[in-house]
Amino acid sequence: MARVEEPLWGHFLYKGAVTLLVAPSSAGKTIFTHRLAQRLSEGKSFLGMTPPAPVRILHIDLESP
Repeated sequence: MARVEEPLWGHFLYKGAVTLLVAPSSAGKTIFTHRLAQRLSEGKSFLGMTPPAPVRILHIDLESP
């Protein structure tokens, strides 16, 4: 039987998945992910999508010193 992934934020983030956000330098990745993480950890809507429950976040930023 196929495993069905549980969506946490629309069709972009799934429970148990590793998600990468890739874009050119200075495209706004850091501020976007900080705001997304804050809202999801609070269980609140971000860009019109609400998680089913508050989400635990691990944010690894490999660009900032």
